[in-house]
Amino acid sequence: MNSLIEIGLTISIRTKSNQSQASSSSSTWQDDTDFEKEFDLAITLDLDMVMRYFNGNRYMTEFIKKYQSMDKKYMHQLLDGSYLEERLFKFGLTCTHEHLCHSFIFDPDDSTYVQNNVFSEDQIDELKSINPVTFPEIDDDTVSYLMQFANVTTAEDLRKALYQNSDYNMNYNKDQHQIKDWIRRSLDHLLLVYESIDDFSIEHSEQWHQSRIWLPLELLFERISGSKSLRGESCSLSTCERKNLQRTVPSTDKLQTKKMGTRVDMLVTVNNLEFLCEEDKANDDNTKIIEERHFKIGKEMKDILWALFRRCDYNRTKMKNIVSLGIATFKFKAFFDVCDFKLGYVARITRSSEFLVPSHISELSKLLPILSMMLVFRLMILENIEIITETPSEPDIRSSLKRPHSPKKDDGFISSIKRNVNATTPDDITNNSRFKSIFKKGKDKK
Repeated sequence: MNSLIEIGLTISIRTKSNQSQASSSSSTWQDDTDFEKEFDLAITLDLDMVMRYFNGNRYMTEFIKKYQSMDKKYMHQLLDGSYLEERLFKFGLTCTHEHLCHSFIFDPDDSTYVQNNVFSEDQIDELKSINPVTFPEIDDDTVSYLMQFANVTTAEDLRKALYQNSDYNMNYNKDQHQIKDWIRRSLDHLLLVYESIDDFSIEHSEQWHQSRIWLPLELLFERISGSKSLRGESCSLSTCERKNLQRTVPSTDKLQTKKMGTRVDMLVTVNNLEFLCEEDKANDDNTKIIEERHFKIGKEMKDILWALFRRCDYNRTKMKNIVSLGIATFKFKAFFDVCDFKLGYVARITRSSEFLVPSHISELSKLLPILSMMLVFRLMILENIEIITETPSEPDIRSSLKRPHSPKKDDGFISSIKRNVNATTPDDITNNSRFKSIFKKGKDKK
């Protein structure tokens, strides 16, 4: 791979300026000129020179090393001939605060890219359309059962519908009726909330929303064999594994303290493998949505995805089909997002539209799509489990039995994927994972 990359001299100058202003100024380089013009004037600089500039900033040097490990023949090339990884890398060099691009995560809904002319809107659409995520459909029997509640407009209507549609209880079969039973119990649970006049008009705590509005989520996922829905700021094992990848035996330095995983409001595990993370907030202000949904969950989904890759021994076919899932709830709003790996070295996020729990039972029909979306995520977890647990072909088994002592040799692509984990920031040391200034006072600021 060519060790040289075109980066603009003006970007180095601009980055140096931003570095000195990061903690006190909100001005950004794009105020003076746009991204494309900067790179039209680019000169060729050796990445080692860029590395020396960032010497002492562990965060940025790790970012550069991840890019250096990539082979251009495996990168994702856009229709205009440019490469997705290069564009994310060049933009990341100009940032003064942590961004998902530093973890080589691409979020098409992030308006930052268009605002800074990193990608055009047509290029965003192009990247969205490449092997898009396939969402499973709900079976007709379940849809028909949901439709039994489509015309409910009062509490009395709902009570009557719940009673009339529970005839399976006399001859209950778990395999045949558990989804119907979950739908009925979820609506029965929410009925109590709708009968309380004030519940949708006054402020409540995060725990209230979890136990009153979003309880059906964890009860649904727990119906998967071997699953657990871990509530209460659970630490992610996937993130813990990533943060401790470079932890080694003590030698010239003492043994590093083991770092904890990121805390999230709910983790769904199946046989101790994480598949889904969730963040809940008691309000829906724009800041919380940016912090939790557009940043924290984005990184957590990639951590989960890479942990699943390790579980399937980096099988390329499986890697292209496995996804990780993320849910963000803000008061009565919910978003269902997916992370996949189909664009070169980059993890891509597919974000859902907004789902809203109606504030009055007269609009109960608007609640049914949320229940349906929860069921879609359940099916996606089951699909992931099937992919991961799929038995390898006979030649693979024979080879591992004939030479069990022979270590598997990784090609350049897999070696790079193993290194291309999420960015580890100075905030990870204190387990305070939020987007902060890249250039911290002291050791991380040149």
